[in-house]
Amino acid sequence: DWKLNDRWDFNGGLRLNETYEHKRSTHIDGFDPTLDTFADETRHVTRLAGMAAMSYRAWEAGEDELVFYADYRDTFKPAAIDFGPDNTPAILEPETARSYEAGIKGRLAGGRVDYEAGLFLLDFKNLVVATTDAAGDNILQNAGGERLKGIEAEAHWHVTPDLSLAAA
Repeated sequence: DWKLNDRWDFNGGLRLNETYEHKRSTHIDGFDPTLDTFADETRHVTRLAGMAAMSYRAWEAGEDELVFYADYRDTFKPAAIDFGPDNTPAILEPETARSYEAGIKGRLAGGRVDYEAGLFLLDFKNLVVATTDAAGDNILQNAGGERLKGIEAEAHWHVTPDLSLAAA
């Protein structure tokens, strides 16, 4: 977190992710040896993730303020492991996401009202979803991706120290 001056604030971070996964899977049918399967799979991934954000305090008067902000995030997570009884020998692809957000936030009425409104865009890839295979078994597998975009807004009015009203 780097406060450039009274108005500008920069926040950033990097994380190096390194995962090593190894999975050995065996399925013995018991009735039909042609359905027996044996699998041994390894995946090693090294990937950088991080975030960067900037905010600008455009106005300030006592407890009240108006702040503009924007941020970018890039994340990575190895896929969940399915510990179920079904045979799923493949190691799933890691889930990744990139998000962008921009908006305003602040306080009014001597700090008794706080508010925030923002726009966002989030792109997921390799989502892990629960599905059913051809044999009717529930399995986990990677889906293509998903894009979420929208507007969020919320406000809180602190009526008394013990009572707040919220809207979102």
